[in-house]
Amino acid sequence: MQFNAVYERCDAILNEQIDLLQQGEVEPILVLEQEKDKLLRQVEWQELEGSEEQLALAQELLAKQQAFEHQCALVREDLFRQLSEVRKQQKALNSYLDNR
Repeated sequence: MQFNAVYERCDAILNEQIDLLQQGEVEPILVLEQEKDKLLRQVEWQELEGSEEQLALAQELLAKQQAFEHQCALVREDLFRQLSEVRKQQKALNSYLDNR
């Protein structure tokens, strides 16, 4: 598959994934990730060896992917922190109710 077409679609997917992450939508992100993986497997990577422009686009896409993954990690950490707080509150509430 032509790299430029894959690049454009993957770039659009990453933009959409970032928007969905900011909205707290998880399932569509996973579906888009599968689509992106499928597209990247179809690329003829040996085509890139002779093209500086395509190599630069591939590096740009990689940097954007890494930034997205970093955002996902931050969201995951925040969710675990919130879950921990909820569990503490639940324990305190249960203890209070048990002592009534």
